[in-house]
Amino acid sequence: MSATDAAAVPIAHAPVTVGVIDTGIDDTHPDLVGRVDTSRSVSCGHNGIPSQAYGSWRDDYFHGTHVAGIIAANHNGIGIDGIAPTATLVSIKASNDEQLMYPEYVTCGFMWAASHGVDIVNNSYSMDPWVYWSPSDPEQAAGLEAATRAIAYAQGKGLAVIASAGNDGMDNDNVTTDSGSPTDLDTPIKDRPVKDGVKVPAMVEGVSQVSAATRTNVETKPEWANLKRADFSNYGKSVDFTAPGQDIYSTVPTSIFSSGYAKTSGTSMATPHITGIAALIKSIHPGFQGKQITDLMRKQAAMEYTRLEAPEDGKEFRGYGFINALTTMRRDQPQPTVQTLQYRVGKGEWKDVHGATLPAGPVTFYTEAIAPISHLHMDVAGLASVDRDGSGKFFDSALGASIENVDLSALLPEGTDSVTARVQVSATGINFDRQADDDTGREAVFTVSRDPNAAATPAPAPDTDAPAPSGPAKAGITAPARSNDQLPANYAVNLPKGTDNATFQRAAAQASFHGGLLLAQYPAFGTFFVQSASPTFSPDLGAALVKEGISYDSIGPTRQAPVGGNEAMVPISYETRVAADAAIAAAPRSQGAQSDQDAALTPDPQTGNGWHLQALRALEAQGVDVMRAPVTVGIMDQSIDDTVPDLVGQVDHDKSVSCSFNGIPNRDPAAWRWDDATHGTHVAGSIAASTTAWAWTA
Repeated sequence: MSATDAAAVPIAHAPVTVGVIDTGIDDTHPDLVGRVDTSRSVSCGHNGIPSQAYGSWRDDYFHGTHVAGIIAANHNGIGIDGIAPTATLVSIKASNDEQLMYPEYVTCGFMWAASHGVDIVNNSYSMDPWVYWSPSDPEQAAGLEAATRAIAYAQGKGLAVIASAGNDGMDNDNVTTDSGSPTDLDTPIKDRPVKDGVKVPAMVEGVSQVSAATRTNVETKPEWANLKRADFSNYGKSVDFTAPGQDIYSTVPTSIFSSGYAKTSGTSMATPHITGIAALIKSIHPGFQGKQITDLMRKQAAMEYTRLEAPEDGKEFRGYGFINALTTMRRDQPQPTVQTLQYRVGKGEWKDVHGATLPAGPVTFYTEAIAPISHLHMDVAGLASVDRDGSGKFFDSALGASIENVDLSALLPEGTDSVTARVQVSATGINFDRQADDDTGREAVFTVSRDPNAAATPAPAPDTDAPAPSGPAKAGITAPARSNDQLPANYAVNLPKGTDNATFQRAAAQASFHGGLLLAQYPAFGTFFVQSASPTFSPDLGAALVKEGISYDSIGPTRQAPVGGNEAMVPISYETRVAADAAIAAAPRSQGAQSDQDAALTPDPQTGNGWHLQALRALEAQGVDVMRAPVTVGIMDQSIDDTVPDLVGQVDHDKSVSCSFNGIPNRDPAAWRWDDATHGTHVAGSIAASTTAWAWTA
């Protein structure tokens, strides 16, 4: 889960509190010192009556402390590193001396969490004494209802509730019998019918259910390993996430285990991994409530869905996928919002810059952005610029910047009556990792005229070919509705060339309003991409754009196969995902770079150069004594292995990128570097293999 790398991402973390409803936490453990807020910790293990007697919240077993270490152990060079090491833990002990967790204990725990500033609740247990509770059984209905109401109350207060799926190897969607209940008697009922039974809290509505995974090959580095269901883990389509749950090393009470650390397995150990991710999200999105946290986790889990091995036994455990903590700290970051971009002449009123006609004389410009922001920059047509540093805090007053009396006459060439120019604003977020997506900006196009009273038609913005057509909105080529077996789909939306930025953003907003997830956007030439699971998205968006007065050239899918694997980012049903992945698996390989003719590779032990280089006299050309200016070649292909001796030093890491995830640029070397494909590396060697490396010797 890249916990250490995630913690190293340079971004401020807002306070976040995680409640651990469990057997207590050893707050004196060296790896947990400073992590547990004892002033808010409690014991509910005596008739469900909260007690804050000193030490009552401490762990007299091991389970809660082990869970706590996974979530938030200090990064201090000893033991383990927790996923969210800046999170504050609240120990909510909901077990008695026999380690049983009854409804009154659990109800007390959730009500305590909801009233004591807890943001996220970890639940690595199943409520006793019934493994599956029957809502119609008079012996069980009341206890089930009490706990369910408490969970719903906590969720209504904005808490994210995350729970373990269970360790019985059972299908939580189709439970039939249970032989492990009641858990507080020595004589459990054998084959007790439990159809429609509910495991609490995992199967309660709105709770995120977590299964346990393990590596398919223990010899593979964990950060690259594929994962499969751990044999003991419960499963089902109702599972939301999976996480490591086999042989998990974490903290245990030093009063019980002198080493302070131990390994154990279970969905109880998988769940705090997801809770730690939830805490990271809350720390960088402090305004998020529970459902917003889990919705973002679902989106990000899809990005590494393909790391999860499809179950050959049909025991589906993958849920929405697998979450990488480093992804959480780089993707979907909170961005500043540039809310104002205005001008005024003299002491006149402030007006919006975009589309305005300004006089060829002194004009004052003002911009303002909403936090979180670390830096604000405004440039007026290259004539003047201003920079201001923000506080870097999540909730701060808006940051403004102005440039007084910019003389726009300098933009008008001799003999020209008007000219189009632009003012550009960039707002830098508070995540300083170079791969974070938190920076944003805004620009406005305006006309400078010698006669400001003339309502001149603005010329095309720079770098555009022609003005957008005027008059009534015109519909372009619109793809028809797609069948369900082609969903989800990525669509290209092409607006007329020269479409202004405001209209572009309005069109993008319409795509969002109609359930689309915006991907890459290219306002310079009026194109953006969007993903949707709606079969009628293309005609629906086309109709909406025309209704809003926005013309478009074309709207249609970018591929015939559905979007699957980690590219499928919109919420879709389990059946739709399975169908999409099956369609992709059944599709033939691309006939582009991997055609049958050029995909076959023959290892060649030669130490000299191939005939093709000799035919071109490439080496002799390199020997010509002439000054050469730097030149950069872009290789748009599959990938390049920059570790090949012939290519060491030839690849510019700062400019390399991968566009193969929904067309969204990703500069992470792990994304653009070589994979199982060989085509790009072969091409790169033909172009620019080093003349000093061994393979070039004659």
